[in-house]
Amino acid sequence: MTETPQHISNPDLTTIFGGVYYIHPSNTASKLMTDVFDGTSYIDWQESILLSLSTKNKLGFIDGSLPKPPATDHTYKAWCRCNDLVKSWLLASVDKTVGRSVRFKKTAADVWTDLAERFGQPSSTLLYSLQKKLLLLEQGSDSISEFYTKIMAIWDEIDNQDPLAICACNNCICATGRKNLKSQQDSRVMMFLMKLNDDYVQARTNILMMNELPSLGSAYRFCVQEERHKEIKQVVSSSHESLAFAADRRKFQDKNNFTKSTY
Repeated sequence: MTETPQHISNPDLTTIFGGVYYIHPSNTASKLMTDVFDGTSYIDWQESILLSLSTKNKLGFIDGSLPKPPATDHTYKAWCRCNDLVKSWLLASVDKTVGRSVRFKKTAADVWTDLAERFGQPSSTLLYSLQKKLLLLEQGSDSISEFYTKIMAIWDEIDNQDPLAICACNNCICATGRKNLKSQQDSRVMMFLMKLNDDYVQARTNILMMNELPSLGSAYRFCVQEERHKEIKQVVSSSHESLAFAADRRKFQDKNNFTKSTY
């Protein structure tokens, strides 16, 4: 009887396309992200890492859903290789100071958990700084779009540090999460309107007089329309002033010409 070759009975799982252990040849030298984590803005870094690992089908190596198999298991070698690869990706995504503190962790999941425990907790100091920044923010000379981008950036940072509470009960009928979200949105719509320049008092009044406050995005679009309307009026007004000035100038020239012709 012909013996089955070892490489056929136990194929290298890291070469099987589509499998969780598959490693593309380019992945061994690639990085998950260009900017490294230096101990600040952990939530942003975490989200970028999760997205990158998801596209590479390697989330299981950090979220605990793919634990280390026994040494006798046929997936053991492939798991170890993938784990080392994911761990190297994580270490390459943090600066040297942070990296030295986790480099001797055995698994990528251990590295991930350690970083989450140290840097994933809300920072009261940062939240205070963001709230103060929000309090001092005004539209000033910014366009509606520029101002909206600035205030949304602050709110995004606040949400990262202090996520909105949601109901965790099964078959929820209290709608706590939806109520909390609506309350947050209404508060932000009013804050957005309050911080606009006085030029938008009419838009502010129209929105506040609605039976139910619109979403933040809808309030933004409403104010942008008002901004464009003001720009059009300004252009038309400038055109009328230019025409009136030209007419007055022509009358003055005609009068001078008439005066000269009488002599």
